This record gives sequence, structure tokens and C-alpha cells, in this order.
Amino acid sequence: MNLEEKLLEIFKKHVRPDEFGDVLKYIMFPAGKLFRPKLSLAMAEDLGTLNDDHYLLALAIETHHAYSLVHDDLPCMDDDDVRRGRPAAHIKYGEWKALLAGDSLINLSYEFLASMESDKAKQLILDFSKMMGAQGLILGQVIDLSHQNKKFEDTLLMHELKTARLIQFSLLGSQTLATTASIGREETLLLGKYMGINFQLFDDLAELGDPTDEHEEQVNAFLNYDALATLEYIVEGNKVIKDTLERHSLTSVGEVYRAYLQKMSSKIESSIDTIAKAVENNSPSFRQKLEKALLTF
Repeated sequence: MNLEEKLLEIFKKHVRPDEFGDVLKYIMFPAGKLFRPKLSLAMAEDLGTLNDDHYLLALAIETHHAYSLVHDDLPCMDDDDVRRGRPAAHIKYGEWKALLAGDSLINLSYEFLASMESDKAKQLILDFSKMMGAQGLILGQVIDLSHQNKKFEDTLLMHELKTARLIQFSLLGSQTLATTASIGREETLLLGKYMGINFQLFDDLAELGDPTDEHEEQVNAFLNYDALATLEYIVEGNKVIKDTLERHSLTSVGEVYRAYLQKMSSKIESSIDTIAKAVENNSPSFRQKLEKALLTF
């Protein structure tokens, strides 16, 4: 049984087999990259504590991620009609049903955490609430929708809250569940911060090379002004990530992160000319630093 099948098996136990349950399953499965669940399980494996609770943790993370995508796609937010090559939930089922499905997925994510046998469940739920709420992921969405002309610092903060918080929790959840861990809480959060921001910056760069992306100009406008700063951040961030992973022997975590970077690097390399042209300050230094950024991990 692969990871997606395992998560689906658990998910079905918590969802009614009715029409609305089908809406929830449509949103969740087939899954996307499963980067966050894979990262969480890899952390548990590296810390030698992998058990059934970690699959509930992984599912909570993916379920919350799925809710954020459903709401993100709504007309009042990013107004996207397609998600993972299929009609977005509000296109297939209507806005009210998509909205309620997203709300249900929020509740389910907490239900999965509360179903753990570990006595650390209360701490996990508290951390999750803070990192996903008005101080975290939701605030990141507020910044995203409130600021049309973002400075690079605004973009970094938005990515830290909207993207990195869930990646931080993916690592922190497994670190918290571990009886003993070679890496502490604060260093785990720092590792997740750099991974999360770089994850999104690579995704933004890849979108610049996609001529079919309808939101290219809006999503990547900051690159026209701070393209070099973006690449410098990626390089420095990957140095911190690599050093942290090596010092704490987080081999499996490194493999998950590296697999994502390789996939995104291949996508970027295949359209590097398009990306360079999309940036107004297209210069030899930009292209050289972009190529360097792709080789820093």
C-alpha cells in the first residue's frame, strides 16, 4: 500500500459515504505531490519514531492543505477554475458546496490530530491552531489578497506564513512526537521556514516559464523588481537547510526536499530562456545566478 492509499484508507473512516463525502474525496484524491506528508513521515523516520500517529499527522497536514486550495480557488480569492488538471471544486459542485467542503476539511484536520494516541496531541493541536490561524497561514492569505504591489520583504513574509507555516508544522509535528530528538524545536522551525519559502520561490520561478499561466503577471510581479534578491535568498536558504540536515543526520528529510528541487529545477531549466525574458532586468548576472541557484543543494 503506497502513501496515498494509506491516507485514503484512514480518510474514509472519518467521512460519511454519501454525496457530500464524495465532494470531500474529490478534493483530496487523487492527491498532489504529497510533499508535506512525505516530509513529516521522513522526519519521523529519521528520528526513529514512525508509528500510526504519524499517518494521522500526515493526513491532518494534507487535509488542511487541501482546504486552503479549495478556498484559494474561490472567485472571491484567486478565482481559479482548474486544480490539478481537473475542474476546481467550486466549478464542479458550485460555490456554496465548495465553501462548506473546505470548512469540513478544516474540522477534519483537527479531528485527525485529536485521534492520536500520543499524549503530545494537545500540544500539536495548540501549535497547529497558532500556525494555521490568524498568526499564520490565514494571515499569509490576507497579505496576499491585500497587497497588490508587494515589496520583496512583503513577499517573503507572505510565503513564510502562507506556505512555510504548514511545512514547518510538518517537521515540528514529528519532532514533537519523538521521545528524543537530535534537533530542537527552534531549529526545526527554522529549517521549515527556509524549506517553505524556497519551496514557494522555486514554484514562482517555474510559473514564470509557463506561458499558459493566466496569473503569471500578478503572481510573479515581484520578480521584475527583486529577481536577484530572490535567487540570493534561495542560495543562502539552501546553505542553511543543507547544513542543518547534515548536522542532525536528517537523511530522509533531505531526500524528500532534494526530489522536489530536482523536479522544479528540471522544469525551470527547460524554460530558462522564457524565464529570463519574463524578468525586466534580464541580464547575464540574473541568468548566471539562476543557474547557480539550481545547483545549491
